[in-house]
Amino acid sequence: MKKATKFLSVLLAVLMIIMVMPFSSFADTIVGEMVGGDTTGDVVIDDTTSDGDDSSVPEGVTSLADVVALINKATAKAAKASYIWSRDCYYTKPIDLGLMTGTLNSIIQAVDPNANIESVVGGFLGVGSRTAEVADGQMPEEMGNFDYLLKAMNLTKDDVKQFRAEGNKYMLQLNDCTNPQKDGTNALHHVTNDFVTVDEVNGGIADAGVGNTLTVQDSSQLNYKNIVIIATITNGYLRELEINYIFDVSLNLKISFMSTTGTGALRNEITYSDFVYENEPDVVLGDVNGDGKLSAIDARWALQYSAGNKEFTDDQIAAADVNGDGKISAIDARWILQASAGNRVL
Repeated sequence: MKKATKFLSVLLAVLMIIMVMPFSSFADTIVGEMVGGDTTGDVVIDDTTSDGDDSSVPEGVTSLADVVALINKATAKAAKASYIWSRDCYYTKPIDLGLMTGTLNSIIQAVDPNANIESVVGGFLGVGSRTAEVADGQMPEEMGNFDYLLKAMNLTKDDVKQFRAEGNKYMLQLNDCTNPQKDGTNALHHVTNDFVTVDEVNGGIADAGVGNTLTVQDSSQLNYKNIVIIATITNGYLRELEINYIFDVSLNLKISFMSTTGTGALRNEITYSDFVYENEPDVVLGDVNGDGKLSAIDARWALQYSAGNKEFTDDQIAAADVNGDGKISAIDARWILQASAGNRVL
């Protein structure tokens, strides 16, 4: 009898979910499944178009604009939290000045016998591997650069070139940027301060003590491409963030009275993880009624709330938003039901 009652309860919840969802959506699409697409670089993502077509956005997310808003909101909270920061920047193509390489190295080594063009350029481009613990969003001494801190993102839909989602993980490729400034006008600066401008390159050369004989001309270019962010968000809270990009360097240099062009390429891989939030609700995902277990009742409550037929506390809202998109929907109810049957891990 108990088994029959449990079966009927589950069946009722399933029927309720089906009734509030289009059949094709319920039968063919599951939030969290990879949404088509081909492999581009290291990340598989889907095309989005600039004409407002959000066909690549997964079920349960109304629009790409909603995803962008979710990431912006989550990073705003995360920027004030404690977390682990790591950064690995390395050459994929060493700086090449052609026949001028030896001349420039002689100029540099007259100032520092142990230096060369790669170490000088790499120094102010941040080449190397580093990690640090950030407490409450405050700069630790070992970071040494405010640009390395996680920032509250200001992404827009127009910044995004391609998009893909897998469960509570959102992968976005942003538009390429040539000679971006730190003025809030480009996609790269909307997500991070951790990049260099041509002016900063010039300043780095001056700080290295060779600025009187070596300068960077205005026609130099720093091309940032393959800009990918991967954000893992649950209950509206950022759990991990990766920011990766490649930048091609084309520096038109003036060495005394001679001019030459130096080219190279670098990759920067930035990770923010192990977040600790001061006021995060202490809830169990999916346990909406707080009885310590997941059941069809939790799924039914989430569905009733999504239809406006039930009121929740803040903790209940946090428990019911199992897909981490910042709202309660029939998708969350379905995920909770699947988890109660052992068919999904929340």
